[in-house]
Amino acid sequence: MLPFSACLTKGARFIPEPLLKYRVSPQNTSLSLAAEASTGVDKLMIEHNISCRHMEQSILMEGELERLNEKDPARYSEVARQIRPLIAVQRSEMACKLVQTRIELNKMGVTRLIGETKIECAKESS
Repeated sequence: MLPFSACLTKGARFIPEPLLKYRVSPQNTSLSLAAEASTGVDKLMIEHNISCRHMEQSILMEGELERLNEKDPARYSEVARQIRPLIAVQRSEMACKLVQTRIELNKMGVTRLIGETKIECAKESS
């Protein structure tokens, strides 16, 4: 989402030197770090959550873009024209990841999700 935000705020510039150091420790709360440290169902649940959040961000960004474009089309119409296809690609990629994660969870016996909680449903015998 940073490139989209940069376009909305008159662009971005490349700076070749690092401006930030990021220390990774077991206390980090980043979902991507948690996914890397997890396995099996827990990893898939975190990946599902990450994809949902990215999908949510793309929808929010599109709404904000539309709001800005309606407010000041002279300033934002070109930005909107350039960013809409990028948002569509992101949404499509996140939808694919959500479905792939869901398929893997089904294979592992997780048949329903409620929020971030997994519920494993036993197969009924007939």
